[in-house]
Amino acid sequence: DKSSIDIADIGQYRFVIEYKKEPIGFIDLFDYSISSASIGIIIDVKHRRKGFATRAIRLLINYAFTELNLNVLYCSVSKGNISSIKLFTSVGFSLLEESDKENRYSITK
Repeated sequence: DKSSIDIADIGQYRFVIEYKKEPIGFIDLFDYSISSASIGIIIDVKHRRKGFATRAIRLLINYAFTELNLNVLYCSVSKGNISSIKLFTSVGFSLLEESDKENRYSITK
């Protein structure tokens, strides 16, 4: 709400995730194109596994599909990061591509 710069001009947005008016993480939209973007998230260790990431991702999916009119969101997750894989698949992301080090997931409108 506070940004006056359009995502089409800068190619990314970063949102602060707050709990009780304190920042506990960030969620990003980046690699923006007219129909897609990538998503990344980080939550402070002491606030993980409490549903904050799930809620933030769901809010960002809704924002990306309804407000920005994107058709697809992507994320890349290291193969060993089981928590992040479970997080993204639990909100609807599906495996798109596999590589030696990371997997790429997507969710469509």
